[in-house]
Amino acid sequence: IASTTRATFAGNVGIGQSAGSNPLEVTGTAFFTDAASWSSGLTLKNTNADISPAILTLEKVSASVADNDYVGGVIFKGRNDAAEVHNYVEQWAVATDVSNGSESSKWWIGTYASGTEKANSLVVNAGKVGINNATPDKQLSVLETTANTIAASIGFTATDAMASAKGLQVWNYDSTGSSLGGITFQMSKNNGAELMSAAIIVGRDQSWNHTASTTWDSYMSFGTAIDGVVAERIKIDVSGNTSFTGNVGI
Repeated sequence: IASTTRATFAGNVGIGQSAGSNPLEVTGTAFFTDAASWSSGLTLKNTNADISPAILTLEKVSASVADNDYVGGVIFKGRNDAAEVHNYVEQWAVATDVSNGSESSKWWIGTYASGTEKANSLVVNAGKVGINNATPDKQLSVLETTANTIAASIGFTATDAMASAKGLQVWNYDSTGSSLGGITFQMSKNNGAELMSAAIIVGRDQSWNHTASTTWDSYMSFGTAIDGVVAERIKIDVSGNTSFTGNVGI
């Protein structure tokens, strides 16, 4: 068939194999080339009159599945100014646990910065998110791995007044009295083990009844660590009164 020929088939078509159960099945590597600017390339279209979308499925089929099998990936390639092929962005999916009933997975995106691969630019591992962290153990973990540099940071910008300020929100869904929310600060010992070094804690003075706004009272406290144990040093109560544990220098 010539490169400009269009063909219509009444049944299923197999390339590199016998015709299968789908309209088109390909065994081997498929290659698409398009020189048009901003061309859509490969398009998946769903014409059903419902909420279902077009779906791209990547499936790993193995007779000997094992933990940490790669099940899919997408690589974004380009050229550098030396006309060399380069992987600029990669994303991968791994089945970290293939046990029946305990299936777990990990997905991540790697990028490049100044010629160096940042393989863990964004990681989602069993529901936990890491930025520059291959094995996040918190709901969100941001890691700076370069020694003698600034600490890992997250920036928020807001111009709203105090009562409606936007930015980082720490939310505790426990509705019982005295439940706490807060921010803790961790540092590493010389063996790499994490140790809590300080904390900012907010608590309720009583149970917050949704029908009685006069009892929505809270306090804030600040703690530092001595010998690895964090204790309260400053507390601001519901009336704005501030108490200190220790000496105060003015």
